[in-house]
Amino acid sequence: MIRFAKITLRVFLPAFLCAGPLLAQEDLFSRENSLAFARYLQRTQQFDFAAQEYERLHYLWPADTSFLLEMVANYRLSGECKHFSRAYELLSDGLGRGHSDYAREYLALCFKCAPAHERFDEVLAFFPEHERSYYRLGQFWLNKQYDNALALYAANSYEYEGNRALLFSLTGELSEQRFKSPALAMALSALVPGSGRAYSKRWADAAISFVLISTSAFASYRAFHKKGIKSVNGWLFGGISFSFYVSNIYGSYKAAKHYNSSIYKDYQQHAESILHRAY
Repeated sequence: MIRFAKITLRVFLPAFLCAGPLLAQEDLFSRENSLAFARYLQRTQQFDFAAQEYERLHYLWPADTSFLLEMVANYRLSGECKHFSRAYELLSDGLGRGHSDYAREYLALCFKCAPAHERFDEVLAFFPEHERSYYRLGQFWLNKQYDNALALYAANSYEYEGNRALLFSLTGELSEQRFKSPALAMALSALVPGSGRAYSKRWADAAISFVLISTSAFASYRAFHKKGIKSVNGWLFGGISFSFYVSNIYGSYKAAKHYNSSIYKDYQQHAESILHRAY
C-alpha cells in the first residue's frame, strides 16, 4: 500500500506542478468568463442569478454597454419590476442611437411592469406605423381599455403574423361578442320576476327568485282575500314579496354586469397570455 502511494505520488505530482501555473494563468473571473457564466444562467432559465451576474459585470466594467440589453432582458424574464425605473437608464445609450432591439426590450418590460408608463409613447416613436399599432393594442389590453382596443382594431389595415396576428384576431372576436344589457335585465325582471337573471344565464337564481316572489305574493293575496286590508299576514307577506321583488330587479342588474365582466376577464387572460408569450 505504501509502495502504491509512492508510485502515485511520483506520477501525478510532476503533472500537477506543471499544470498549476497554467491554471493560475486562467482568470475565472475575467469579463469573458463572467459573461459566459451569465449567459449560461440565462440559457438554463436561472434569470434571477443571471441578472445578478450581469449586475456584477456592470459594476466591474461600467463603461461596457455591450451586455446591458441582456441584463434588462433578465430583469423582465425574472419578473423583477423593481428595476423598471433603472431599465430606461441602462438602455438609454442604445435608444439614443435608434436601436430598435433596445426599444423592443423596453416596451416588453413596460408590458410586464408598467404598460401605462409615460415613456411608452416616447419609445413607441422608434417604430413604423404597423408596429406601433401592435404595441398600442397590447397597451390597451393590459390597461383594460377595451373601447380603445376595439377602435384601433376597426381602424387597422395591416396584416400580422404569429402572436401579433393572434392579438388582433382576439380583439376581433371581442368586437363580435354579444354582451348583456343591465337595463334590459332590470326591465325583464320587473315584468316577470327572475327573467332578468335567466337572461344573464343565471338559471338557478332565476328559479329561486321566481319561487320566492310568487309564493310570498300569493300568501299575501290569500291573507288579504280572507281578512281584507287589516290582515297582518297580508302586509307581512306583501312586504316580504316587495323586498324580494326590488332585490330581484337589482340582482338582475348585477347578474348582467357580472356576465359581461366574466367575458372580459376571459378575454383579458387570453390577451395577457399572448403578450407575455411573445417575449
